[in-house]
This record gives sequence, structure tokens and C-alpha cells, in this order.
Amino acid sequence: MNYRAQEIIRIIFPGLYVVVILCLICFYKHQSMFDDKIISNISGILVLSLPFIGFIVGYFIEILMSAIEHILYSVGVPRLVRASSYYFFIK
Repeated sequence: MNYRAQEIIRIIFPGLYVVVILCLICFYKHQSMFDDKIISNISGILVLSLPFIGFIVGYFIEILMSAIEHILYSVGVPRLVRASSYYFFIK
């Protein structure tokens, strides 16, 4: 596979949003479980692995959105870009 920088960024950002939100929810719910010592020990690993995890999660989000778009297109719903530009120029 050959990715351009724009495609990688397009995949990483949604994945990073999901990963960060899930980490914040986990930290908020289990706040008593996290020590400062544990966080300081694994912070380097988290910082280095976060873009990779974001890419993997973003790739699955991209697959899911493509499948949903294909299903909607086969049902007869027009693509969102066409529908929004159509209604924008008509009204």
C-alpha cells in the first residue's frame, strides 16, 4: 500500500479523537486506579504508540464509513456531498 501524507492524516485524526475520548472516559471512571507512578512509567510508551493506535482505529472507522456509504448508496440515498450541494444551490 502506498499512502500519501494527506491520506495518513485523514485516517489518523478520527482515530486519535476516538482513542483520546475513550482514554479520558476510562481515566474519569477509574480515577482511583491510576497512580502518578504508573502514569509516569507508561507515559513514554503511550505517547509513542498513540499515533499508531490512532491510525489503526482510524482505518477501522474509514472501513465502517465506506460500508455505510455503500449500503446507503445501494438503498437509493444520494451521496451526502451531492445532496448538500443540491439543496444549497436550490434554496
